[in-house]
Amino acid sequence: MLKVRPVIIILAIMLAVSASYVSSLNGVFLFDDYTAIVNNPSIIGEKSIPVDTRMLVNLTFRLQSECGLITAADFHLINIIIHISAALFLFGLVRRTIILCGRDADDLDALLFSSFCAVAWGVHPMTTQAVTYICQRYESMMGMFILASLYFFARALSSGPDKRLYYNLSLASCLLGAFCKEVMVSAPLVILAYDYVYSGRGWRDIWSERKAYYIALFLIDLVVVVLWLGTVARTVEMGLCVASTMGRAEYLMHQSMTVMVYLKAVLYPAELCFDYGHIAATAGMLMPHLLMAGFLLVSALLLLARKRTAGFLGAAFFLLLAPTSVLIPLPDVIVEHRMYLPLACAVVLVAAGIKHVTAANPHGGAVFSVLMLGLCLALGLMTYSRNIVYHSEESMWRDVVDRRPGNLRARNDLAISLSQSGRYKAAMEEYERVLHAIPSVLRMKLDAGEQTLAPPAVKDSFEYEYFRANVNMGVMEYSLRKDLDSAIYRIGKALKVMPWEPNAVLKYEAMVNLRNQAVVKDVGGQ
Repeated sequence: MLKVRPVIIILAIMLAVSASYVSSLNGVFLFDDYTAIVNNPSIIGEKSIPVDTRMLVNLTFRLQSECGLITAADFHLINIIIHISAALFLFGLVRRTIILCGRDADDLDALLFSSFCAVAWGVHPMTTQAVTYICQRYESMMGMFILASLYFFARALSSGPDKRLYYNLSLASCLLGAFCKEVMVSAPLVILAYDYVYSGRGWRDIWSERKAYYIALFLIDLVVVVLWLGTVARTVEMGLCVASTMGRAEYLMHQSMTVMVYLKAVLYPAELCFDYGHIAATAGMLMPHLLMAGFLLVSALLLLARKRTAGFLGAAFFLLLAPTSVLIPLPDVIVEHRMYLPLACAVVLVAAGIKHVTAANPHGGAVFSVLMLGLCLALGLMTYSRNIVYHSEESMWRDVVDRRPGNLRARNDLAISLSQSGRYKAAMEEYERVLHAIPSVLRMKLDAGEQTLAPPAVKDSFEYEYFRANVNMGVMEYSLRKDLDSAIYRIGKALKVMPWEPNAVLKYEAMVNLRNQAVVKDVGGQ
């Protein structure tokens, strides 16, 4: 039988992912990149990095800053390296899992299946938001450490004298992931499900054989929870909005629709969107999604109980989404970077399905390889193209507006990018579109100052986008035409909605002072 050395496959995985992501090196800083990195005194400055669930990633940002690697291309390069590392851990995990199922380590089919899973996930367009959106290094590093922890755990299950070493490496990976992102809270349950399915042990035997390991693992989980609570408290203290305006039940129902959107994008990733904006559906609209998501969840749990691979992959998919779908309602209902690691579960399941279907063919191995090779090539080309959208703020926000015309946040951001590139008329037109998109009855109330927002602002609402559009239009009125009256009128309208917003108050007072000085000067001239 033909044998392929694993090192060749590792190089092939690295090359495939690099080729798909090379176009991201021309990407720019976007959206929260400015808050998390560019304007963050803990990263570009002397302020100390807070101890929280994102400290390790922030340390990598700070280290880059200290080394002078502060261009967008520098950050993109490190993100690609992290993503390649995650893909290699996925390759190792799938291969080790196959070995646990009784296959030979050098079996060509096992190597090819593992490599195709790693490549298909590594080049899938749904990974772009966690890799090319620079500040989402939080997501990709966390994902890498969960995969590393699972990989080392799988090695521990199949090793003899090195068993303790791999258990310790698994725990170390979990501990490092605890300082990357809050979703790491799901890792112990994912590992426990993996243990149950692939170790050949029941729950009682698992506990008796690996009691010390699981105690340490769940203590790490406790660290994540404590750090997470501290992060939330600090964010509230800073006056930032950290939760959704939806109740927990309503948010959970919307997440059933989100799961369906994610699964559709797994199979057809041609309609990805950087910012889905405000989403509010009725209970009747959500019911089919809720039934389908519930069916998939129950099926996954039943298959998990029967120790099936599909059960583990399905359970891991829902467990990894749970922190952002169940535990805390978040302002954005759909965000693609949350699918970074759950996507790996879906990709492996799809690959296993293709493998099962082609197995009946006399040349099943060759057919499977050809199908997966074509799939990986198509996904890689789509990812290369998707990364080009990240090359400028204007191209990104125009792409979002094209896909989600009702997303007023994106329209405001598109207008800002247009004004920054000197296209002031186009920017003003975009701001006008924002205002006209607000329901007329609400807009009349906002114009009259009959409806205001209490701090902190809900940053995905008609009121907030009305405020942003008017403030920015006022600034442009002064910057372009030195029209103080129009500028004061616009910012004054905005302050009727958010009279407590300090930057707008400062702008308004400065322009009023300038107008008063101009009036005094004119009187003196007479």
